[in-house]
Amino acid sequence: MTASLVRPYGLIDDADQPVVSTTVHGIRSIDVGAARETSTTLAGVSRPPVWLGDVLNEVRRLDKDSALNPVTVRRMVQALIQLPKRSAKPEVGVGDDGSVGLEWDFDDAHVEIYLSNDDDDDAFIVDTDAEDDVIEVPLFSALPKVIKFFEILAR
Repeated sequence: MTASLVRPYGLIDDADQPVVSTTVHGIRSIDVGAARETSTTLAGVSRPPVWLGDVLNEVRRLDKDSALNPVTVRRMVQALIQLPKRSAKPEVGVGDDGSVGLEWDFDDAHVEIYLSNDDDDDAFIVDTDAEDDVIEVPLFSALPKVIKFFEILAR
C-alpha cells in the first residue's frame, strides 16, 4: 500500500491538503451495545469488529494512571465500531497524557488512529514505505474515507 493506493480513495485531496476537521460527539457510554443505541452515527451498524471488546479491555488495562478521559474512549468506540467487521485487530497504546494509539502494520504501510483528550488532535495517519510519505487527516471529518480504506484492506 503506497501513497498511490491511498490517494485514489480520497484520504487526501488532489492538492495533498488534509481534509478540514469537524468535531463529532454523541455517544454516552463506552459499552458497545449502548453506543449502538445512543449514537445516530452508529444506528445503522449491524456488528462491530469482533475484537472491539478486547481493545476496550486493553485500553482499560493500559490506563494505569487513570489519565484517559471517558469522552476520548467514547470517540474511540465511535470510530472503531464503524470499521468493517473483518478488519484486523490493532495494537493498542495509551499515553501518560490520556491519548490512545491504535496501530496496524501492513506489508508496506503503517496505519494509525490517534485520539487525544483534545478532539481537534484526533487523526488518521498512514505512513508508507516511501520516504517522507506520511499522510495525516483529521479522523472524524475523514471517517467515511477511513472506513472505505479499511474495507479495501479487509478484502
